[in-house]
Amino acid sequence: MKKTTIFIVITLLLSQLSFTQDIYKRVRLSNISETNIDRLHELGIDLSCGAIFEDNELTIELFQYEIDLLSNEGIVYEVLIEDMQKFYSERAIDDLPKARLEIEQLKAQSANRSYSINEILNNVGQYDECGELNWAVPANWNLNPNSSPNSFGGCLTYTQVLQELDDMRTMYPNLISAKTDASPTNQTTIEGRTVYYVRISDNPDSDEADEPETLYTSLVHSREAATVMNQLFFMWYILENYATDDAIKNLVNNHALYFIPVFNPDGFVWNQTAAPDGGGGQRKNRNTSAPGSCSTYLEGVDLNRNSQYYWNNGGSSGNSCNQTYRGTNYFSEPETQIMRDFFLLHDFKLGLNHHSYKNAMLHAYAGTTITNPRPDEYSKYNHDMTFYNRYAHGPSTSISSLNSGNMNDWMLGGPSGPGSNGTGSGKNTMAWTPENGLSSEGTGGTYGGFWPQPSNYLPIARRAMRMNFLAAYFSGKYAKVHDLDQSDINSLTGNLNFAIENLGQNGNDPSPATNEFTLTVTAVSTNITINTPSVTENFTAAEILNQRNVNISYTLDAGIQPNDKIEYKIVLTNDNATDNILYEANISKLYSPTVIFADDPDTDN
Repeated sequence: MKKTTIFIVITLLLSQLSFTQDIYKRVRLSNISETNIDRLHELGIDLSCGAIFEDNELTIELFQYEIDLLSNEGIVYEVLIEDMQKFYSERAIDDLPKARLEIEQLKAQSANRSYSINEILNNVGQYDECGELNWAVPANWNLNPNSSPNSFGGCLTYTQVLQELDDMRTMYPNLISAKTDASPTNQTTIEGRTVYYVRISDNPDSDEADEPETLYTSLVHSREAATVMNQLFFMWYILENYATDDAIKNLVNNHALYFIPVFNPDGFVWNQTAAPDGGGGQRKNRNTSAPGSCSTYLEGVDLNRNSQYYWNNGGSSGNSCNQTYRGTNYFSEPETQIMRDFFLLHDFKLGLNHHSYKNAMLHAYAGTTITNPRPDEYSKYNHDMTFYNRYAHGPSTSISSLNSGNMNDWMLGGPSGPGSNGTGSGKNTMAWTPENGLSSEGTGGTYGGFWPQPSNYLPIARRAMRMNFLAAYFSGKYAKVHDLDQSDINSLTGNLNFAIENLGQNGNDPSPATNEFTLTVTAVSTNITINTPSVTENFTAAEILNQRNVNISYTLDAGIQPNDKIEYKIVLTNDNATDNILYEANISKLYSPTVIFADDPDTDN
């Protein structure tokens, strides 16, 4: 009996010692130079997720092992917060009641909201007001309901996330699939867990070959809690608004959206076990077989340094205790093997691999400085997706740091070259890493971080909405229509002038092999007659980002008077399909309005 008691006590002490080794701190490095950055890369310190460069300073969260590396190299640092896990958990416990109350109040406001706008059927891409949409809070989106010591920082636990997927299926069986094993061979993680995906579409139980596919992942790094919360927000928003929002209905009816909410389940569960009130520091998976003596949070392989294209080409580490440990070979880990096999079975046009934090939109290339083969498309999509959230955007090597073995690089692929390990996935998929969350986000002078203040999960999720929606639109046959006319019409006959801007990847439909868009104009007021009610434009695959000007002939009523309002409706569809309306709006003009003030800058002083 005594031996048994002693054994249990020793086991508990060793377990406690294991966790006490895992204290990580917030530190600041001053006078950062390219040489310093290179040295940090060589030490295996991650400079992509959560590394904030500002005013020639670097603020970053490091474990004691990594801090010792800095000291050994003579790198000077200042400790800002001694124990990040303690900081995150205490902040969350304090903020959670207020955050939950705010969300419930916003849900009530959303339920009572009414709209009066001229768009009959709008979509996110056409929206161009001064401020971003005030996204309504889905009724079923919630923070973790548990109290301390199991509040998990307000983030849902692994079990709760899976229950959310089950609840979505129960409530919306015609829009979302049951959670399904992402591995075609039923492969599991190191600790025996299944990596699940779900599909949102109008026929969710079928993989319809002609529908454009978009991929969304989160929790590749298992401490980046905001990623799964913003993905669930987006999913609930689509499901709850499908029946009442024609734009969402048309999107879902003509696309297939794939979600992997928990890419790294072992690491996620480990964080819950080690820090049930949130703040766990496990970033990597739970592969503990690598040689080396690490604290528990530092064990594992970085799943975003383990993909094939330019694996082991800088910005990763061969030291198993480093946060950027790349593994013994590319695709050495079951999680990345599952992703590879799942990805190759599909034809994703765009992918968003959500991470946190630095409010940035990163894309290929991350592991090499070769030229991106699709710079114009990336530039345009970056502009539109970040127009309101103002995320920094560009190649990882330009606005973040070199990190080889990156998933985005493999998904896009590229030419074979020294150190490339082949040409990537062969799918030519445009993929991004949205780094969600601000370092300065929080009250009382605190900041966001890997475990945001609970009241900040909502604004972070809202900032990701435009990116999530546009990724789906851009995957398919998508265009925007621009009204090129001024607000007045001064001739009884003439043309209404528009531009059709081709922005989509053409989906997966081989017939027709072009993006076909039809603009139809019909009279609303009785003082205008539309003579040529529609025009159709076809864009080839090579004409992505092209814009064509089109015109519609009109005649005004002979008895129209100055200042009379003229109103007509425009409808933009693709493939001339009435069930795939991209945009529908009423446009108003004035006939020969009274001029109160005129100023010509070319002739007037």
